[in-house]
Amino acid sequence: MDSDAASSSQNRLEAQVQRLVDEAELRQLLQRYAKGIVEGDRELVVNCFTPDLRLDYGFALIEGRDALREFMSSDTSKSALPVAGLKTAITRSQLFTTSVLRLEGTTAELESTGLSVHGGTRGEEPYVVVRSLRYHDSCVKSEDGWKIHHRQYTPQWAFEVPAEVVVPLPERQAP
Repeated sequence: MDSDAASSSQNRLEAQVQRLVDEAELRQLLQRYAKGIVEGDRELVVNCFTPDLRLDYGFALIEGRDALREFMSSDTSKSALPVAGLKTAITRSQLFTTSVLRLEGTTAELESTGLSVHGGTRGEEPYVVVRSLRYHDSCVKSEDGWKIHHRQYTPQWAFEVPAEVVVPLPERQAP
C-alpha cells in the first residue's frame, strides 16, 4: 500500500471513530438532561443547552439560559410541572430513545422519543402523569462539548390517573 492510500485509510478510520465518539456524547447529553429532570437539578438541565437556547414547548417559548432557569424555578414549575400539569412533583422518570438524523462536523440534528412519568399532586390529590414525547433537537459542539441549541417539544399522547401512593423523591446527598 502506498503512503497516499495508507493516509487516506487512516483518515477514514479517524473520521469513523470521531463519529462514534460524537454519537456517544450526544446520547450522554440526553442522559444528563433526563437525570437533571428526574433529580430536579435545574443547573444540570440548563447546562445541556447553549447560552442562546431556544426551547419551544408549544405552550411556552423559552429563549436563553436565564429564561430557562426562571421557567424551571417558578413556584408552579419545579422542573417539568407546567408540562405535566401538576401542582407539586414528588417523583419523576425520563426515558429516551434517540436517532441521530444528521451529524455533520460540529452540528447534529436529533430526533428522540421518550416517556415522561411524573408523580405528584393535582390539588390535594396524588396523581401520576405519563406522557409520550417527541423531541427534535438541533445541537452544536463547542469546547464545552455537545449542547442543545434548539429543541422542539411535541407531546404525542398522555395518560393520567389518580394515584394510590406516590413515593417522595429521596433527599439528594452531596457528593
